[in-house]
Amino acid sequence: MAKSKKLIFYSLIIVILTIIVSLWVARNSLLNAIIKKKLHSIESQYNADIKYQSACFNGIKTITINNITVIKTSDTLAKIELLNTTLSLTKLLTFKIYPSSINVNNGKVNLVIRKNKKTLNISGNKTHAGKGNFNILNRILKGIFRLASTQVNVENLILSMSDSLHTEKLIVKSWQNREKNIAIDAVIIANGTTQSIAITGNINNTNRSIELFLDENLAPVTVPFIQLLTGIQANVNGAKILVQEKNVSRNSSQFSVKCNSKKLSLNSCKLAPNSVNIDSLQILLSINLQPNHLVIDSSSTVKVNDLSANIYADISNNSTTSINLKVKTPQIKWQHFINDIPEGIFNTIDKLKIKGSFDYNLQFKLDLDNPDSLYLTSKLVSKNFKIEDFGDTRIAAINDTFTYKIVENDSITKPIFLGEKNSKFTPLSKISPFLTWAVITSEDGSFFYHKGFDPEGIKHAIACNLKENRFARGGSTITQQMVKNIFLNQNKNVSRKLEEMLIVWMIENGNILSKERILEIYLNIIEWGPNVNGIAEAAQFYFSKKPSELTLKESLFLAYIIPRPAKYKYLFDKPPCLKPFMQEYFKHNSEVMLSRGNITPEDIETMVPDSIIVLKGKATNVFTDSTTVISNDLK
Repeated sequence: MAKSKKLIFYSLIIVILTIIVSLWVARNSLLNAIIKKKLHSIESQYNADIKYQSACFNGIKTITINNITVIKTSDTLAKIELLNTTLSLTKLLTFKIYPSSINVNNGKVNLVIRKNKKTLNISGNKTHAGKGNFNILNRILKGIFRLASTQVNVENLILSMSDSLHTEKLIVKSWQNREKNIAIDAVIIANGTTQSIAITGNINNTNRSIELFLDENLAPVTVPFIQLLTGIQANVNGAKILVQEKNVSRNSSQFSVKCNSKKLSLNSCKLAPNSVNIDSLQILLSINLQPNHLVIDSSSTVKVNDLSANIYADISNNSTTSINLKVKTPQIKWQHFINDIPEGIFNTIDKLKIKGSFDYNLQFKLDLDNPDSLYLTSKLVSKNFKIEDFGDTRIAAINDTFTYKIVENDSITKPIFLGEKNSKFTPLSKISPFLTWAVITSEDGSFFYHKGFDPEGIKHAIACNLKENRFARGGSTITQQMVKNIFLNQNKNVSRKLEEMLIVWMIENGNILSKERILEIYLNIIEWGPNVNGIAEAAQFYFSKKPSELTLKESLFLAYIIPRPAKYKYLFDKPPCLKPFMQEYFKHNSEVMLSRGNITPEDIETMVPDSIIVLKGKATNVFTDSTTVISNDLK
């Protein structure tokens, strides 16, 4: 019996040793089989081609992989000359692959941005913008925390991003993660300059957090890749980022992100004509990530200088891409708002002295595949608003006589005095009611009923622009157009639009100007043709008439050309015969005016025939004997 037990025991030992020896002999073959199976899964999921030259064990627990390449749609996304990882032996004995150290030498990662009408593609995968990226981000964040206690040593890793015109690089000369401390020595190459940066940090495995620091005592640093992705060049003097893992399951992850930065500078012609300078920026986000879903909890806050707001975002990339965004501010004193807005945003109202306070709420919902689904509410509630000192602004002055200066290429080309001393100035009472109502119907149908903004017009304009994938409609009211002409410029950027909206709100809600005065100023300054400004010049230029003498048909014609005054000749087949779409416009707008009681049925009868309009002024000089061809953007 004893001999039998010994025989069994020795047999088991022999079997185990045989298995160990077999595994040892075949370990490299098994390793390559496992790697290839995993790579096949990754290649199928992300439509990429991943190759490597060789992979083998060095000793019991060290794996070396040479010359890894990742190719996607003919672009080489990544190359790593040497990847060396040491596995945790205790984990390996339980059949879990867990690296205790990772070494990377001479790596390159290159992302190519391709832009087309409806997608933003990184290396060519044509899907809805962002679709699947939440899943990738989720996996990256999980992987970072999973490897938080792993020793990392990276040397000469080049991260590069490029579009058709520019390339930016982040060259990581060394990256060491040892004993819960992080040290990164890197070089940023962007906008033709080279900058060295040093990032330090620490890892706390107890509360599952990673904290990174950029020294604020160093020179301003360009944040890499932001300009390529957003068109905004960002420079920062110092920053601190804390990422903490809250809750992780198989298909979702919850993280908190806290970011503090000082002396942030933003530069983009789409943002503002000059640099926007932020003294301090604090961002606190609570994020829930799922494979095709991202939620930023409503407890999240953004604080710019001393101005704060709560934000909520819900972005879904399932069968369609949908966005739900909410912004809510606490009660803010008007003067604090003016003082704390970053330098470079406001150029006209930054010297105002204002009493009172306000709070603001915004809600935005949109299915990108259905622009007409847009839901938008924007509400500013103010208490005890009063402008005590207008500073050097001209907001109050336009209630009296003043000079409007037309500026082109930074020089005044034509001053217009709005007062009786100017023979071309036409009071509202001396302008044909046909013209007044034709312009309101065409440009701002609810002018007398809103407080400076037309919510339905704004929603319609946004939906239209999304459908056309271009700036096709502006959605501006008459008050907004007047403010833009008088106080601001024609540049299309965020800062100008914000300042325009605030001035409009102040004028309409502060009772600075009456509706009639706004309309009177507007009709006396707007461009109506080549070097033709104001209704007096327009009536003379097109019809050799005074503004009070304009007929209904002439008024509808003048109202139509306001958005495109230089292209009036394209409205005719051959003078005096109008294009068919102009007849449709006359019919539609005159019916709207009739339904609102602005005109009578008898007035409409005077338009017959509506296919002809006779120009009598200098406007006839642009026509030749040849037939004009219509431009598509006139319809």
